[in-house]
Amino acid sequence: MVDKVMTAKELFMAAEHGSSQFDKKFLVGDLGMVLATNPPAEREELFKEVPAPVRLAYRLVGRRMYRRQYSTLVPGRTIPETV
Repeated sequence: MVDKVMTAKELFMAAEHGSSQFDKKFLVGDLGMVLATNPPAEREELFKEVPAPVRLAYRLVGRRMYRRQYSTLVPGRTIPETV
């Protein structure tokens, strides 16, 4: 629907504004949320496309951040696997 009411430039500007409004250090934890919503095979392929420094950061701290975020958002539920 967005492509019917916004130009590509307007969409880009909205995305830029949105991404500038939050602390970038949380993005590595959010990667876990994205990975968890994909089937295992697709999850692995998606993770291969992530830049190497981000993959390392996810393995070092992001996975733990994701687990903490998920358990806060959905208490008592099993935390979905990522990579």
